[in-house]
Amino acid sequence: MKNEDKKKNKLISELVELHQRIRKLKTLDIQSKQVEKTLRKATEAIKKRSKQLEILYKTTSAMNSAIGSSNLLQLIVDSAKEISGSKYVALSFYNKEKKITKFGAISGGGSTLMKKITEILKIDLFQRELPAESSRFKRFVEEKKPVIIDFHEYTFGTVNKKLSNLIEKIAGFKFILAIPLVKNEELKGIFAYFFLDKGEYDFTLYEIFANQAAQVIERSQILSQLKESEEKYRTTFEHTDTAMAVLEEDATISLINSKFEELSKYSKEEIEGKMSWTKFVHPDDWKRVLRGRKKRRRNLNEVPKEYKFRGMDKNGNPLNVLMNIDSIPGTKKSIISLIDVTKRKQLEEELKQSFKKLRKTFQEIVHALASAVEMKDPYVAGHQQRVTNLACAIATEIGLSKEQIDGISTSGLIHDIGKIAIPSEILSKPGRINDDEFNIIKNHPRIGYNILKIIEFPWPIAQIVLQHHEKMDGSGYPQGLSGDKILLEARILAVADTIEAMNFRRPYRESLGIDKALEEISKNKGILYDPQVVDACMKLFVKEGFKFEEKIKTPNFSKHLFNSVF
Repeated sequence: MKNEDKKKNKLISELVELHQRIRKLKTLDIQSKQVEKTLRKATEAIKKRSKQLEILYKTTSAMNSAIGSSNLLQLIVDSAKEISGSKYVALSFYNKEKKITKFGAISGGGSTLMKKITEILKIDLFQRELPAESSRFKRFVEEKKPVIIDFHEYTFGTVNKKLSNLIEKIAGFKFILAIPLVKNEELKGIFAYFFLDKGEYDFTLYEIFANQAAQVIERSQILSQLKESEEKYRTTFEHTDTAMAVLEEDATISLINSKFEELSKYSKEEIEGKMSWTKFVHPDDWKRVLRGRKKRRRNLNEVPKEYKFRGMDKNGNPLNVLMNIDSIPGTKKSIISLIDVTKRKQLEEELKQSFKKLRKTFQEIVHALASAVEMKDPYVAGHQQRVTNLACAIATEIGLSKEQIDGISTSGLIHDIGKIAIPSEILSKPGRINDDEFNIIKNHPRIGYNILKIIEFPWPIAQIVLQHHEKMDGSGYPQGLSGDKILLEARILAVADTIEAMNFRRPYRESLGIDKALEEISKNKGILYDPQVVDACMKLFVKEGFKFEEKIKTPNFSKHLFNSVF
């Protein structure tokens, strides 16, 4: 009995084990089928991706080959449609400054869509600029990530929702996948993929394509700009009124324009590829020009780009030539322009003579104005000259330009011209003047300004004269100006005027002496007088032993103007 039980138990155990094995086999079969299914899906995905990448490679190659062609944008959107399998693909460009988008191109078949939409809306939506101001689009601009939108959003709300739904139904699409066209981290445009169903979109593939397209479009734009620039250059080169030539590294002329032919009296056939530009240099200037050329080959910045030399044409006629030479970037070539300045040199000489006469006339005018004041008030005679000399010395110590010093010299000589309208009995009064008389004298800066403002000086003479009694703290006259609102030239004259007035005799008092004068400006430094001007004045007297002279420093008016012209 026991043996039978043992056999029975053993049989049961074997059956259980067999059942477990069968279950394991079934599980393995299910897993095998799942793996097979997964592998099949993966294989299909790989085949699909492989096909997409093959299409992407072909389309990218085609786009690169089409760079610069007029149908590039059409090729790009057609390629995008082939990769995506969408119904249409449209490309729009985004203008960051104007915050607008403008239609670029739509894939094949899209022209029918555009026609339908235009008929419905009564406007050509695809050929006008659209304001990109919706909040969603702003996020799209900032984030530069793909978004799924409808036609209403695609038009930035330009078309109402109801009409948008109608257009979607007629055109045969429901959803638009917007892919950013990005270059250098900036949004340049939008790819719009028009789909019938909202499925699983391959964002990565579309973004890769968009990046490739962005590079191709940029290179095409650069090429177009280069072509346009080259065309402008050729047009300018050929039609400019200046003789121009392109030089090779060995100075041989490879290209000239018609004006160069006219100047040199040689033809293109005689010059291009055959002659060096030094052929046109006069023998007397050849060595000097050759030295400059050698220096230029060593260091482009060592010699000026523009200089004059004597040249000669085919017939040996002498020419005074102004030449400008510059390197052509990215090459070893140079471009030169030649201007015949023979007549200009003659005019320069005539102008020099005219300016000499003008200098003399100007000096006579300044002295005439100064003399008019001196005749009115004898005490002013030496005063204006001495103030001028000290003011110019201060300006030199401060480090002002020659031009500014000339302006100070002129204004100093006539800074009291307004006193010509002040009664002589007030100016020459031996005793102290009263308040009413002082108020009359205080008008002389404005009177001087009114006299001088109609004269066109190369410096603000009238303003300097008007301000020469203003003080740093605003307590001066006639305008009560303060600080930097007072011209520096006027601040200099104010100090020089004070020093001279205290150091020399006046009708109402004797000289107070230079020590008192220096004490006055030192004590009121930064209050009444400019600190920088006071420091310069103190240095002149204390360290450099400045002495007043009667000699007038005449401004070099004509030289200033001559330099500005030539």
